[in-house]
Amino acid sequence: MTLEKWFVLPLLLHFVQVFVIGVMMGRARFKAVADGRAKRREIAIDDAAWPEDVLKISKNFNNQFQMPLVWFALSILVVVMKLVDPLMVVLSWLFLASRLVHSAIHLTTNKLPDRFYAYLIGYFVLAFMWLWFALKYFGH
Repeated sequence: MTLEKWFVLPLLLHFVQVFVIGVMMGRARFKAVADGRAKRREIAIDDAAWPEDVLKISKNFNNQFQMPLVWFALSILVVVMKLVDPLMVVLSWLFLASRLVHSAIHLTTNKLPDRFYAYLIGYFVLAFMWLWFALKYFGH
């Protein structure tokens, strides 16, 4: 497999992660309504009206459209500009790992300090990816 494919693979795996969390969210929402724990009239107006277990999944789903979008944008630039290198590949995998760990913590124990550290690792990995991109792009 080429370096570029190794770089793009984490993006595809993140899509799988988002898809799985989306299915979990949909199932949890339907079950909450069916069980009477969520009232259609209330949830139609206010997302906070969902039960806590459903909110946790929903918030995690929404998290996948925050920092990861910046990762996706950078990844497109890196591929289009042909700046994929071994360090970028490793950083992309590290960012994916941080997102997987963050989601696992969020959807299970939801221990805030642990979740924050997973977030922070991803934050700094992504910042370093942008710095490395800038150095490679402007250094040429």
